[in-house]
Amino acid sequence: MTACRPLWVATALAAILASPIAFAQRAIVLQFEGDRRDTLRSQIVREVLDANEVELAALKDFTRAANRKGFKGKKVMTPAAVGAVARDLGVGVAVEGAVGRTFLVRFLDANGTELWSKELPVKRGLISQKNAGRLARALAAAVKAQSSATPPQESPPEESNEETQEEAPPPPEKEAPAGDAATTTLPTLDRSGPAQTPKERERQLSEENRESHTITGEDALRAEEGDQDLEAERGRRRRKRGHVGPRLLRITLGGITTWRSYCSRPGVTSCQAYDALPEDQRPAGDTVNFLAQVPYAGFGLELEFFPMASFDNAANGFGLSGAFSRGFSRTNVRVEPPSGEQPETEVVAIDDSWQILLHYRFHFGYGPERDPLVGYVGLRAGVGGRTFEVDPTARVPLPGSHRRYPAAGLEASVPVLPFFRIEAAGMYFPRLAEGFNWVSPTAGLDELAAYGDKDDATGWMAEGGVAGEVWGPLGYSVKIRLTHFEDHFTGSGNKWSDGGAAEETYTGLFWAVTASF
Repeated sequence: MTACRPLWVATALAAILASPIAFAQRAIVLQFEGDRRDTLRSQIVREVLDANEVELAALKDFTRAANRKGFKGKKVMTPAAVGAVARDLGVGVAVEGAVGRTFLVRFLDANGTELWSKELPVKRGLISQKNAGRLARALAAAVKAQSSATPPQESPPEESNEETQEEAPPPPEKEAPAGDAATTTLPTLDRSGPAQTPKERERQLSEENRESHTITGEDALRAEEGDQDLEAERGRRRRKRGHVGPRLLRITLGGITTWRSYCSRPGVTSCQAYDALPEDQRPAGDTVNFLAQVPYAGFGLELEFFPMASFDNAANGFGLSGAFSRGFSRTNVRVEPPSGEQPETEVVAIDDSWQILLHYRFHFGYGPERDPLVGYVGLRAGVGGRTFEVDPTARVPLPGSHRRYPAAGLEASVPVLPFFRIEAAGMYFPRLAEGFNWVSPTAGLDELAAYGDKDDATGWMAEGGVAGEVWGPLGYSVKIRLTHFEDHFTGSGNKWSDGGAAEETYTGLFWAVTASF
């Protein structure tokens, strides 16, 4: 009778749903005879963990338990050892096998009795990915069936060799004597028809596994010492596949292109209010217009560090960041004193910006469960500074700007594709109470000396752009950042007698390479 693949699924579901679940059980994947360096076993373990339907017991725990029961060397990976220790470890199904020209695999119950067996083609020490997936599904069906209060009516789904026609499973063989079970790794399937004695089956298996090796005491010791704890590995793989959280460290390094504009007006609350007045009604005092005809270039560096990034809870959203950028400006400025307009003068200046922020981000994920697209919304707060240092040899009344200020705001990142996400952020720089000018967005001493003895300053920043990873940890970031300050001077300075207003705006394009770990 020919078995069809859809019948596999139907048979497995019937076996699983036929009886209620009594208690959860685990499975164990033993070492396979002839499996050099556990290559095939590792393939099957990975596939079972990826399916995330079966809990695996650690091979080192099985080996230790078997050793305590008196099983040593090659006797550890036998049905007798399974029958002796499986229930102590909560194992309901054990996977046993031998690798030669084909892979002979079978499932054993907690008594060491065969539940199901199959031969699969082997190529370079591995089975096909499709057969590995089918084997993982068959194991899940077998574990669920063994966890049922009533034994299933059907055996786990049969596999078909990719390189041969599908065929029905052979009739069940008679159980080997108890003495043979302790020493024989697997019985060989008899597909020729005539019955074979145990010795003939062992001889046939030996011929098929000519290129394989027998599990020895050294192999068992290697399994005990080198096998990872599969339960811990499963947790790590789940975090790796489906972890919704930040990266531990992100480094951003690139160039920045900036446009700066500045204006100052006496006796008013804004530059626009002064310009709207008729000329004969404008307050007396110098006015300054600074507008970069061409942008100036520089560099920027940003670091993000989230020390609890590996946590699978809300704590992974706490982090901190730092940023520094420097630009070099060379442009023209025009000063208009009451005596008349002066010609434009070239000004050279250095523009420095920095910030140190604390973050809390709520991360969310969507898309593929094992590899979700991860975004966030969050809060940020900290301190920053901006210095625009004018060349003192320029001999123009354009003041510099020296600010240190608190900052607080919001941020968000929305992934669209694995290599493309949209990012945005905004911050407000508040004016603090009197006595805190050392950490307010107040203008520098040269502006206060010129325009007034007090400055009620505020500011804000908004940025938006795109980013993503394109090759391993390496990615890109491109964003536009707009920073604006407003100063309202009161009192008397050496240029204005009744205060006034000044406005400063920086428009920057930041383009960078990122590395995330």
